[in-house]
Parts: sequence; C-alpha cells; structure tokens
Amino acid sequence: EGSGGWDGGGGEGAGSGEGGEGEGAVATDKGALAEAELKQRLRELLPIISADMADDEVVNQDEGWLDEGHEWVGRQVLRVFPEAANPQSLGKITRWLPPNEETSEGALFHVVHDDGDAEDLELGEAEAALEAFAQKERDELLHPPVLAQPHYENRLERKALRIKPSALGLAGARDELLDFEEWLAPLLGRLGTGWVAAGRKDEGAQEVWQLSCRAATTVNELAELLGTLEEAVHALQTAAAPNERKPWRKEGHEYVGQQARRFFAGFGASDGRISGWLPAEGSDPPLWHMVHGDDNDEEDLDETEVRFAIANYAEERNEPTPEEAEYNLAWRTAAEAEAAAAAKAASEGGGGAAGVGGGSFAVGSRSRSAHRLWQSVESRERWRAALRQPHSPAVVALAIKALRDHCEHFGALGYHPPRGKEGAAAERDLAYSAWVHAGAFKSDKQKKKKH
Repeated sequence: EGSGGWDGGGGEGAGSGEGGEGEGAVATDKGALAEAELKQRLRELLPIISADMADDEVVNQDEGWLDEGHEWVGRQVLRVFPEAANPQSLGKITRWLPPNEETSEGALFHVVHDDGDAEDLELGEAEAALEAFAQKERDELLHPPVLAQPHYENRLERKALRIKPSALGLAGARDELLDFEEWLAPLLGRLGTGWVAAGRKDEGAQEVWQLSCRAATTVNELAELLGTLEEAVHALQTAAAPNERKPWRKEGHEYVGQQARRFFAGFGASDGRISGWLPAEGSDPPLWHMVHGDDNDEEDLDETEVRFAIANYAEERNEPTPEEAEYNLAWRTAAEAEAAAAAKAASEGGGGAAGVGGGSFAVGSRSRSAHRLWQSVESRERWRAALRQPHSPAVVALAIKALRDHCEHFGALGYHPPRGKEGAAAERDLAYSAWVHAGAFKSDKQKKKKH
C-alpha cells in the first residue's frame, strides 16, 4: 500500500508537474499574442497621432488662427537671413492670428517656406518680407535672367553662312550695322563726303560714329546711328525723289480734321484724325487720309469707310455696325479676287513693271535710280518712321537690309556688284523694288492701305 500510495502520490505529483509546465506555455503564448496585437494597433494609430502632432505644431485652431480674412493670406514673401548659408528663403503666408486687444498682442502671420520650414512673423516682419519679394520681382523684370540656350548648328549650310548666337539680338544688330558701315565707308571716302578722315590730323565723322556704335546698348541708339549713316548717303542725291501720289489736301472738305475710329481684327478699336483728302480724278474715286493717334500708323479710306469711321468716334461705338461689317467683308472679298487674278496673270507671263497705285508710280530700272537713293518720298519716310520707335533689334536689322539694297542701286555711290550667277541681278532688282511697297514696314495691326 505504501508503495502504491507512493506511486499514486508520485503520479499525482508528476501529473501536477506536467500540468504546471502546460499552463506556463499557454501564458507565454498569450503574452506574445497580446504584444503582437499592441504593435499592430500602434502601427495603425501612429499616422493619426503624427498628423495631430503636426497640426498642433503648425497652427492651433483653438488659438484663433485663421486662413482667411486678411489680404496677405496666400501672398508670397521673401525672408532674408544674412548669416545663414542660404541667405534668402521664399515662402507663403498661409494663416494669420488677429491682434488680441486684451493682451495688447499684435497680429501674427504664419509663413511656410518652400523648403518645408515654418515660422510666425510679426506685422513689421511680414510687411518687410512682402516688400522684399516685390522688389525681387521688380529686379527680375528689369534684369531678366539669361537662360542657357541649347547648342544648335545648321550643318546643311556652309560654315561661312551659319548663324551664330552672337549674330542675334542687340549684339547681332550692332555687328550688322558696323559691317554695313565698313562696306559703305570706302564708297563715301572716294566721293569726298567728309565721312572718312582725309589724313591723320583730320577728323572725320566715321571715327565718332564707330565709337558710338560700339558703345550702343539700346535699340534706339542703333536706330539713330543708322539714320545718321543714311543722311550721309542721301546727301549725294542730286535728283528729287518723286511722290507716289499727289500731296494730300489739308483743306477743302468738311471731313478734314475730324476725329475717327476704326476697328481691326485681333486689335480692336484705334482712334485717329482725318488729316487730308484727294478729290476724285478720272476713274479714281476720292480718298481720305487717316493718321492713328496711338502709333502714328496711317491708312487711306474711301468715302463709305470715312463716313463709318467718323460716326464710330462721334457715337463712341465699341464695335463696327452690321452695315460696316458687311461693307468690309465685300471689300475684302473683292480685294482677294483681284489679287488672285493678278497672281494668275503673273504666272502666265502677263506681269508688267512693279509699281504702286495701279501704275501711278512705277519703280524704275537701275539706270533710273542713278541719281536717287530712294524711289519715292514716301518710301524714305516709311523707312525713317520705322526707326523712330523700333520695338526690337529685328526692326533695325530689317532697316539695314533695306538701306543696303538701295545703296547698291544708287548710282552716285559708284558701287559695282560682283559678277555672279545668272539671275543674281534680277534678284537684286526684285529685292530693291519690294521696299517701295506701302506695307514694307507695316505695323502689327496689319491695317489695309489703298493707293
């Protein structure tokens, strides 16, 4: 019995020991499971906690910060930190805190910088940051940054004729003008015009002109220098240039001197004054000359057009009447048909001498231009008018090309073009005759002109 009791007790003990080990293992498994669930729960809550903390850092809604109600909210600012590695920092005012009358605390403005940093500025600091950004914009407008241009080379053209970056813009126009003067100077020198100094002790106009041209920094300066060069050549002209049409009469009709308004597609209204008129002559109807006040552009109007224009101004119209629009459409249709017929006749070999005004002024041959630099009074005036307010270096470059074409045809200079391919002379004559056209230096408004 003792043995059995011992065995039984031992069995119970053994059984009890095995049961204890099992409960410990279960407890350990439950602890690991609880820790895993806690970690998972923390991972789920961490973004929410972080976002709440970030909101508390940026602005506390409970403290009265507002994202509207002040004109500075949304404005860009520039902060300057002289001692920092990056002394300037751009940012934007995102919110503001109105002043507290109870505590006498002034307004605050919350700025978020482009690099992610944020700060609160007092009224004076915010005002200074706004002005610094405005000054930065003004400086960039006056001195725009020079952007790097991609390298391009036209390998289909000969190297001598390839356009380089130095040939563009103001520098290119200046070099073009200097090259033109260098080509023209020997011709002027042989004629004793005083442009080139006769000796070392003499002073010619050339030296001063060249120094001024090399120092020119604006388009207007280049235009003025080109005008001076033209005057030196024009002084050699011995024959008066003809008029393309009779001079406009300044009196004799009630429309002369009246204000008028015209409308142009893509531009809008343009006001001006009727400065002169031409009565009917033969089959030619009467015309009225209008000078626009905004840019001194000019155009010729028939009797119907001038009546519309005067009424438009008198009645302060902002758009053409249906009657005027219908008339303009009919005019354009007729003009396009006339141009198509002329092109067809020219392609069939029926083209005659180039001219202006339906043959009232014919462009002469090289021999006819031997004593005249310009083919007409109006062609020279159009050229000079283009240089009064040039809007880009391209205008100066175009005027240089026009003057050079005329100089090559001006017999008084004694220039003899080199012999070239067959047809080269015809190409030069064609280029020369093109400049007499009234639209050679047409404005951006593309106004119609009838002669």
